[in-house]
Parts: sequence; structure tokens; C-alpha cells
Amino acid sequence: SFTPVPLWKSDPWCFDANRCKFSSADVNGDGKADGLVLYDYGNSTTGIWAFISNGSSFTPVPLWKSDPWCFDANRCKFSSADVNGDGKADGLVLYDYGNATTGIWSFSSNGSSFAPQRFWKSLPCNVDAFVSTTIEEANYEGVRPEVAFALMMKETGFLKFGGRVQVDQCNFGGLGATDGGDKPASFPDPVIGIRAVVQHLKAYASTAPLNQPCVDPRYSLVNPKGKAPNVENLGNGIWASDPNYGTDLANRVDYMKHIRPLVVIDPGHGGDDPGAVANGVRECDVNLAVALKLRDILNSQGIDVLMTRDRDVTVGLYDRPVISNASGADAFVSIHSNASGSPSAAYVLGTYFDIYSGWAVGTTAYDPVAASNWPLSKDLAEKVAYSLGRATGQTVYIESHSYVVLKNNMLPATLVELGFITNPYWASNLSNPTWQWNAAASIANGIKSWVDSH
Repeated sequence: SFTPVPLWKSDPWCFDANRCKFSSADVNGDGKADGLVLYDYGNSTTGIWAFISNGSSFTPVPLWKSDPWCFDANRCKFSSADVNGDGKADGLVLYDYGNATTGIWSFSSNGSSFAPQRFWKSLPCNVDAFVSTTIEEANYEGVRPEVAFALMMKETGFLKFGGRVQVDQCNFGGLGATDGGDKPASFPDPVIGIRAVVQHLKAYASTAPLNQPCVDPRYSLVNPKGKAPNVENLGNGIWASDPNYGTDLANRVDYMKHIRPLVVIDPGHGGDDPGAVANGVRECDVNLAVALKLRDILNSQGIDVLMTRDRDVTVGLYDRPVISNASGADAFVSIHSNASGSPSAAYVLGTYFDIYSGWAVGTTAYDPVAASNWPLSKDLAEKVAYSLGRATGQTVYIESHSYVVLKNNMLPATLVELGFITNPYWASNLSNPTWQWNAAASIANGIKSWVDSH
């Protein structure tokens, strides 16, 4: 038998030959292929895990030399399995996201080596990853993410497939599955499959060239480009022959718009990191107090909130944008309090990330989606900061900065400085619950204005 061992935490696209692979290996050095090695990114020199056989079970041995955040029982697991149907536990199965009905790879043993067999039973990703990738790919090409998502849900029956296109083809738009019986297109992984749908939509919607290399095999067949700029135009032989196709798709998009928005609220610092400390006030306490009040106000306005922390705990700086990127939210707002060597400094600072302006010019490491989102992020920063400034009677400045929570964030994002904790007058305000409620309400108004606009 085999003992299941939870191992994997990584991005949800990791199971393809170009990214990761398994291979038989001489793990214990006796010259026999007595184990199985998981390699990272198809690099045979970069073993991540080995499984050493004693004839009836496997002992996992961590070997990974790269990506150090790979393993989590909530993402994937290994289990013994009867792979060849003889009633014996003669192989290993890697399950996706701990779902015992979703096998991704099986390994059939012949006693000395393992033969990997790919056998998707469902998508090699979760819904959050699918949505976040759709948003990212659509933003790259200037296509509305909600249109791309609604179309893919319509074409695949909410990812159940069941028609001419099979799940392991990663074809989410029915590309090539024409009424004339043409063979549907296949794509190597979900990212490329989503990208192809987005590019095909862009071909119909716009005359602008693609921003990424073309992966849509039918892109060149759309002539002229831009002949269906509106969702309602996609029926009558454009995307589909059904004359009501575009109208139905528009209705789906409209329905999605009425789903409650979700905003990530990030109270800066906390736990081991108090932030600025001055005039008897800790920044982390002010940030959290305002953020909790902001959460309650937004909830009352019909906006859901995901907090990066809701108590005085340590949350890593780089973990905050990771939480944001995995959330599928609409925007990210980080709450901070400022500090200065001058006790008279007093103003609200709204920040966003734009690689081409302000303090962010010259930044070399950043998420390209964060860079492309700068207009949305700047608008969010302005709406939040100016609302706060008006409510608290402070001057407002808007600046581009390369803060980690901004430059690594795939959502429209702003970091707002409530005021200066080093200014005795404003430190007194920042720690006053009444002032905090007023500040939170003004920030909520700015967020609500941004949500209504976008």
C-alpha cells in the first residue's frame, strides 16, 4: 500500500510537461530505478520531491531547489490507488486541490519504475485561479474580463463541458467547434486556453493589434477585425450561429454586475511590526481600528470586504499582495499612518503604482498587471484620498510609489496615509474613535464612488 502525503502548493497551472514532470529515478543510489522524482519546470536537474520505495510503500523526500512555497494539503495530495484495475494498490495518484474525484496524474508500477499517465477528470485549477487568470489575460488585451468569463461559462456549461470539446483540450470558447463539424482547437494548459478566447474576442471587438503573441489559431480568420464591437453583436454567425447568442451573453454579464463587489482592506503593519510609533500612539493600532470600522461601513453599503488581518497579528509584507491576488476582488486599499522627522507635517497621501511616473520610475521588479492597472489605481487613490482629505480638513497629495503591496498587486490598488502620527495634533485625532469613524466613512465613500464608476 501507499501512505498518502500532502505535498503541493504552487500556482494552479503547474501540471504540464513544460512546467513539471515525474520520472523514475535511482533515489537511494543502488543503481536501480526504485523511486519517483517530481521535477520542477521540466528541469531534470531540479528535483522537488522523491518517493523511495521499499516494495510496499513510498517515503517522500524533499529535494526542491527552487520555488520555496510549493506544498500545502489544501492544494494537492498523493494517494495510493489501483491504477491498472487489478484490485491492488499498485500506483500513485496526484489529486488536484485535495479532491479525491479529480485525478491529475497516475503512476503505474511495474516493480522497478513508474509510468506516468495523464488523465484529467476536471480542470487542473480552481475557480479563483480561473477567474484571476481571466482578469489578467483580458486586461492585457483590453477586453472586458466579465465578458470573457461569461462567454467561457456559457460555452463550457460552467466548466462541465460534455459536448464536442473535452476538458483536457483547455478550449473554453468552443474555438474551432463550428456547425460544419470542424475539429475543435486544443491548448496545452488553461492559461493558453483562456488567452486564446480573449484574443478571439479582441479580434471581433477591435482593430488594435494583440499585445501578446497570438495563440488563437482562428485569429487570422476574423476579417475584418473589429466587426463586432458590442457583446450583442456576437450572434448571427459571428461567434455563434444562434441569433440570440449575443443577447443571452449580455444578460449574463448584466447579472454578474449585480453580484456584490469585493474589496481587500489591508491594515498596515501589525504583530511584530508596530509601524511608526510617536506621541504614545502605534501606527498598527490606528490602521486596524480604522480598517475594522471601514469594513463595517462598506458591508452596510453592499460591498463585501476581505481583511488581510482583523487583529494584531503579523502578516508578511509580500504575503499581502498574494492574499489580494488570490481573492478575485475588485480593488485593494491599504490603510497606513504617516511619519516624518518634522512634527508639523500634516497631509493625506494617496499612492498608486505607475512605472512611468513619480517615485516608481525605474522600478525593475513588479507585476505587469499592476503596471497596466495604473489608470484604475490612480483613480482609486484619488477618490479615496480626496474624500478623506475633505472629511478631515487635510491637504491631499497623490503620488506614484513602488510599495510592495502596490507593485505586486494584480488588482487596482492604493495605499492611503491617514495623517501624520508624528504630529501631536494629528496623533491625537488618529487615536480618537470618533475621528476614526469619520475617516473610515470618508474612505468608504471614496471606494463606493470608485466601484460605482468601474
